[in-house]
Amino acid sequence: MTSTPSDAGEGIDTGTDAPGETDATPSGTVVETGIEPWLRDILRCPNCRSELLDAQGESGPELHCTSAECGLQYRIDDGVPVLLVDEARKPA
Repeated sequence: MTSTPSDAGEGIDTGTDAPGETDATPSGTVVETGIEPWLRDILRCPNCRSELLDAQGESGPELHCTSAECGLQYRIDDGVPVLLVDEARKPA
């Protein structure tokens, strides 16, 4: 008997993602985050729980909160996202 995966695609690894894969932002800019794709998919803003977008900051790759009310910007150090609200930058 074989089981079929759920519609949500949980636990399915297609093998197409590689560590440190580049991700395209909505503006079409490619940002090298260095974050494993499986981890990147589950990260959320610790302040408001909104999704995070890949972005290029002044000092390197960052994750930006998608919430208009929050909008915090988190740096990525050597492929490790620093998701500390106290260390996040506020949008300009």
